[in-house]
Amino acid sequence: AYRDICGLEKALAKYDSGVIHLLSDENKQKAEQIFIQLISPGEGTEDTKRKATRSEVGEDNWDLVEELANKRLIVTGWDESTQQQTVEIIHEALIREWGMLRDWIKSNRRFRIWQERLQFTVVQWESKQRNPEYLLTGGNLAEAESWYFNEKYRNYLSDSQREFICESLTVRELLIKEEKQKQKRTLLGFAGFSIFSSVIAGFALLNWVIA
Repeated sequence: AYRDICGLEKALAKYDSGVIHLLSDENKQKAEQIFIQLISPGEGTEDTKRKATRSEVGEDNWDLVEELANKRLIVTGWDESTQQQTVEIIHEALIREWGMLRDWIKSNRRFRIWQERLQFTVVQWESKQRNPEYLLTGGNLAEAESWYFNEKYRNYLSDSQREFICESLTVRELLIKEEKQKQKRTLLGFAGFSIFSSVIAGFALLNWVIA
């Protein structure tokens, strides 16, 4: 019987697929959003499971998290350090054996690798009392902006990640505005100097003519 079900790991993967297939289309999309947050994508190494907080998987998705936990696909818990509920997949073997999860990881890999880097920066920013010096700039901000304005992935960001990107964008706009005002003042200064020089030159010419 054990051989017939292809071992415990494959049986677990088949069971999980069966549960997901019974969900509505909307909840299937939510399930994808939840599960990719429970994976730490490897860069040249194997993917591993990770524990995600309630805010990371999305407050609107927590009802589905509890439903999936009742069906033993995932496990919920509590993190004393963050004072938040947590969730993780029930067994790391699912990363290898569950085809649906592997497809989700593959299609969202670039985003998740970037999001892991982003979260590291967000933690630094929050630990430094949200010092503007730790906000995103240049190419890093441009990359964050592209993900933030992606209709799908914007919802995959946590509240703190969205706030961090928005704050970075706001500061960038203020700097651009200040630079434009500086350039305007410079141009006005040059224009004023040019007019003053023209007036002086005019008086000099007039005096020369009179002389």
